[in-house]
Amino acid sequence: MSAPGTRHAVLFIFFNRADCAERSFAAIRAARPARLYLATDAPRPQVPDDEARCRQTRALVERMVDWPCEVRRDFAGENLGATRRIESALTWLFREEECALVFEEDCVPDATFFPFCDELLERYAGEPKVGLISGCQFVPGGWAGREAASYSFARLTQIWGWASWRRAWAHHDPTMQDWPAARRSGLLKKIFPAYYPHRRYWRRRFDACHRGDLAVWDYRWTFGRWLHDQVGIVPAQNLVSYIGFRDDALHTRGPHPAAALPTKAMTFPLKHPASLAADPRLDDATARILFYEGGYFPWLEYQWKKNILLRP
Repeated sequence: MSAPGTRHAVLFIFFNRADCAERSFAAIRAARPARLYLATDAPRPQVPDDEARCRQTRALVERMVDWPCEVRRDFAGENLGATRRIESALTWLFREEECALVFEEDCVPDATFFPFCDELLERYAGEPKVGLISGCQFVPGGWAGREAASYSFARLTQIWGWASWRRAWAHHDPTMQDWPAARRSGLLKKIFPAYYPHRRYWRRRFDACHRGDLAVWDYRWTFGRWLHDQVGIVPAQNLVSYIGFRDDALHTRGPHPAAALPTKAMTFPLKHPASLAADPRLDDATARILFYEGGYFPWLEYQWKKNILLRP
């Protein structure tokens, strides 16, 4: 098995949830990256307890940096909001690094996610078709991918613990200026040829992002990667637990089938897929669990069809 830790830089983005930050950063601390990037937003002036909570979280993270490493900090002087803060932090990171791992304060990685990313960041560094390495696998029990590989390629790759390259982040455009033309050209039908509700979900989100009604940075970047025909890497089993579904979250509140999923250690050496082609079955399963309108019905329908979806 690969040695514990990571050979690549790590960006940790945090805000005001010290309990989440402590759990997530403990895993980063155990990996002991040689280059550590810390980014946080300023307190929201309209939220009375933000200043104290932000101060507490910053102090906690600073105390936990107790190994020899180069630390760079980007602490906002005024509140930018989640999307602007994350986008600016990522632009700062990839200006300095060719590739890196990224965690927000509510993403808790398994120790094996670090060597998993190390190997794949180097393996696909020169492959422009691969845009993202995700730590998330939402299918209960894992995903039976092609050739029993350690990971699959997919169009839908979540950013609750991930890694990428400067060349991929370069496709991110906050204005999504190319969306109207891509909409007319049938981009979403190419991504989801078989199931209209998936196309409808993303068309509505991309429309709202383009109008400026919805400020969600990962939707914007998803569009950029799809526009450039990129796929992402999804591990066969879940390597990052997202603990952010709670009442003080910005977007992810209430119960959800993707909340606080357990992790399972990756086995090494990795078994690589023979092809870079996205697995449409995995995209369909992920869409039904995470990117779907209509509450729990799609999840229940997915549970019923799971054996069919997972059939090789």
